[in-house]
Amino acid sequence: MYYVYILSDRFRRLLYTGVTNNLERRLHEHRTKHNPNSYTARYDITYLVYFETHGHAGQANIREKEIKRMNRWERERLIREFEEQERTCPPHLKNPYAPPGRQRRRPSCPWPGASLPHD
Repeated sequence: MYYVYILSDRFRRLLYTGVTNNLERRLHEHRTKHNPNSYTARYDITYLVYFETHGHAGQANIREKEIKRMNRWERERLIREFEEQERTCPPHLKNPYAPPGRQRRRPSCPWPGASLPHD
């Protein structure tokens, strides 16, 4: 099984699209900054906001290229539709919206149609 996934930074300003055959391992690599010079490590892009599965690597690579060719609004729509379908990833793959113990300023809502919990 192959996964096409989208990661985001904490405020959903930056998006990263990738493909892997082991989503759990790949998320661990992103979150532990396995390659400290990578785009995801430099900008702390560690939040899984979208994923889909494919049976073959070729299909996953084609879909990854399709998503990368999308403009920002099309990718945001894809993510919103994913969230609306209430497809949730397993708990061990999730990141909370804000990591515990980290101070953060209260941003405006990072995506349309969602609301932030009150502090």
